[in-house]
Amino acid sequence: MAPIHHHHCCCGLYWHRPNVPEVFVWYNLIPLQECTVEATVIDQMTQVDITQHYVNNESREIEASYIFPLDERAAVCGFEAEIDGKRVVGVAKEKQQARREYQAAVARGDGAYLMEEQKADIFKVKVGNIPPGEKVKIKITYVAELKSEVSDLEKRFLLPTVVAPRYTPPPNWRQSAADKSLEQPLQGSGKGYPLTLNLTAIMMSDITDITSPSHKISKTINGTSASVGFEFGEEAMTKDVIVNIAVAAPHEPRVCFEVNEGGSLAGMVSLFPHFQFADVPVEIVFVLDRSGSMSGTRIKQAQDALQLFMRSLPEDCYFNIVGFGSRHVTLFDASRKYDDGTLRTAAGAIKSMGANLGGTELVKPLSHVFHQRPIQGYPRQVFVLTDGQVSNTNEVIKLVEQHSGHSRVFSLGIGNAVSHHLVEGLARAGKGTAQFVTDAASMQAKVMKQLKQAIQPALRNVKVDWGGRNLGEAAPAAPAAPSGAIVKSLLGYVSPQASAPPAPKVDIHQAPFRVPPVFDGEHFLIYAIYGENKPPASVTITAESPEGPLTVELPVDPARNIQGKLVHTLAARAMIRDLEEDRSWMKAAGFARDSTQVRNEIVALGTKYQLVSTHTSFVAIEERSGCEYECHWGPYTFHARQHKPAQRNVPASGAGSTKRKKKKDKGGYSPDYSASYGAGYGAPPPAPSASYGYAPSMSRSAAGA
Repeated sequence: MAPIHHHHCCCGLYWHRPNVPEVFVWYNLIPLQECTVEATVIDQMTQVDITQHYVNNESREIEASYIFPLDERAAVCGFEAEIDGKRVVGVAKEKQQARREYQAAVARGDGAYLMEEQKADIFKVKVGNIPPGEKVKIKITYVAELKSEVSDLEKRFLLPTVVAPRYTPPPNWRQSAADKSLEQPLQGSGKGYPLTLNLTAIMMSDITDITSPSHKISKTINGTSASVGFEFGEEAMTKDVIVNIAVAAPHEPRVCFEVNEGGSLAGMVSLFPHFQFADVPVEIVFVLDRSGSMSGTRIKQAQDALQLFMRSLPEDCYFNIVGFGSRHVTLFDASRKYDDGTLRTAAGAIKSMGANLGGTELVKPLSHVFHQRPIQGYPRQVFVLTDGQVSNTNEVIKLVEQHSGHSRVFSLGIGNAVSHHLVEGLARAGKGTAQFVTDAASMQAKVMKQLKQAIQPALRNVKVDWGGRNLGEAAPAAPAAPSGAIVKSLLGYVSPQASAPPAPKVDIHQAPFRVPPVFDGEHFLIYAIYGENKPPASVTITAESPEGPLTVELPVDPARNIQGKLVHTLAARAMIRDLEEDRSWMKAAGFARDSTQVRNEIVALGTKYQLVSTHTSFVAIEERSGCEYECHWGPYTFHARQHKPAQRNVPASGAGSTKRKKKKDKGGYSPDYSASYGAGYGAPPPAPSASYGYAPSMSRSAAGA
């Protein structure tokens, strides 16, 4: 079995000396000089700029790379670099094409920069040809949806700063190079790099408080706006940053339409539904992570959460507990009826549960649970409590998706360096909800909210009427032929041999394509991109409940439409996530996730809306002058101007700073999403354009999309 490590990957830019084991990589540190995080939160959205400054202290040119985490919900939409006062802006291109351009530039001696997605929440940047003594400035921009805490009165801003090591199950798992790079943490650095945060919040109602369960902060609140920073100016990057923003008024249902520079129209619906029905009897299976990475405070938090679950279960239910690591153990052979006796047995067993079962192997325990005989009349609800530090995230999510028809999955992330991609992905695939626990103060409310969602019916078969036919929907059925004699009317006769009328135009691309179940108090957010700039008069949402259909109609006020690209960017990222997780309109059309057609659609979206994805990357090239000579790179021959630098490998980076004073940017490209969104509730859109938005086309080539 692979060795198990419990350290976090240290952050910064590193290079790897030839013939030196990677465990000694900390000797090759490229000093982090300055780094800042500028964040703007507006209602349920955020824009974040992460800027890092490094210096090459070597006596020769080097090529370096580093890995860093981002919010799982992030749409990475901006990438730029600067060396010696020269700024270059990245362009999102098909992944292999971006790599080829980067490699060619490095071989020529040009400055080259490449940003790729390794996992949905982990990215890698490569910097080629850093001259000796030169400073490197890397800026990354992303936008994301905010997650609410227990209610819509509190918004949660997350800034990941730590890439925790991922456990890789035994060799029978197919393992990529990206997985292997996350398996071993860097050791020897000892301390996290300093981080400076400047956060501005603009909310729709008065801000009542701002707190952080992760760090000590300073705050200035002025009605609906506020500014936030660290109390002592900077903090070490040893755990994720969480800032909770409390507001006075509940979130109002909102429909927003946005027109971008090309005249494309995108819509967004945001609401927090509230409803209550009679509880239903359920079977609840708790799947508890007892791997080595859960040692210390994490297993204690998980034990406390389980004890709270046990004391709060409804009388008419069945339950069981499955602990897992490299192996899994069950409390009972099969789920037992909840009563005083089984409660005492469970409470006693939980006290002795430790993080002593080895590596984090989640597939086997989940498979065991899913293949248990169902209990008639008691639908199965599965709660996964984990820090999520596994490398085979996609395998786990796929397994949950396959069994989502009979087992709903809720996930509870434990700790300050949890894998949000796994925790959120489990909930999406299992049609449940996800919560995160970092301290005891918020645990009770979050546990009770999830338990209520498990025993209360959710709204199903949710449909959104955007005023047109959504991509992937079946064409309206033809009317049934009348029986008996046909009276041929001059005003309405249609021959049986007449050609069928043309199918209605597909003019709306919705994301997510399959609307998930709606839970009481859970944020409902959905997007659409229109083929034409023709907003509807209203958007209508319908759903099935135990007591009949429910509906809400949200009127569209043209005066409140906005101009910009925020909604388009988030909508495109949601569409790409649908494609990557095999829940898109293309699956409904019969295309497999790994098909060329799906890949081409991801490339088309990523290049059109300039986003990093599984099949698109940012590449930036800085042309330099010098004496040319011929050199070779694999099968290619180039006329290069400088020697090819030594290769450098870099593990994990986050964001941080040693300077407390904010520097003014010198200009250049920076996607201004926040300005358009903030001014949008009341700003009229520009005049409609003849340009059209994104039109899916399965015939596009990957490289030329």
